[in-house]
Amino acid sequence: MPINLFNKTITTIFFDLDGTLINHSTPRILANSAVVEFLKTKSNKSYLEIWNNMESTYESIRQNWFTKLLDSLGIILDAKQKQETIDLMISLYYASFDKGCVAYPDALILLKYLKDKVQLGVLSDTDSYSSIQKLKHGGLIDYFTQDMIVTYDLVGAKKPNPAIFEFALNKSKSLPQETIYIGDIPSKDVLGANNMAISSIRLKRDTFANKLAKENEIATLDLDNYYELIDLIAKNN
Repeated sequence: MPINLFNKTITTIFFDLDGTLINHSTPRILANSAVVEFLKTKSNKSYLEIWNNMESTYESIRQNWFTKLLDSLGIILDAKQKQETIDLMISLYYASFDKGCVAYPDALILLKYLKDKVQLGVLSDTDSYSSIQKLKHGGLIDYFTQDMIVTYDLVGAKKPNPAIFEFALNKSKSLPQETIYIGDIPSKDVLGANNMAISSIRLKRDTFANKLAKENEIATLDLDNYYELIDLIAKNN
């Protein structure tokens, strides 16, 4: 059964993952700590020095990040040993990160409220394996069918690229005007949805809560929590 919102009939709602459904602040600390503990066995640097180097060398691509991190710590390895070490660091990072994933409590309540009303999907810049692990550890996996979990590695594009949104629309068999996308980053989530004429909802929480949005990054609706959205839907239906 569709819902009415923004003077539209909505059949499908897609969610971003990290910072939108999953609280990724604690998992990130756990993941970084696992890598620091491992590197302490390879380096004579202090825990604090290794931690600070992790922060200063950060890149979103783990291969690049950990390559720079090893170099910054002066850990000398041949090419084969270095890649084996980086592979192990990546495995440690994601294993710790995934286990620490916790759903926002109000996100779980919203999904329960919506599950019999609209199609629910995930649209994430995380890869498919990690997305599914996060949803499992967060207790959210049962709200999404496999084909409604859209990730960048399935498409070859990340937000705000239209390709990943088009892929999601095709999977859901819904039109842009029938779809809502909920995310927390204006320059990725909101911009990407706006460019596709998809109604956008920005969750102003945690890391990007105070991020200023440019003119084309202004959402259809801003939320501080999901209870606001539940009340809004109830009033319009």
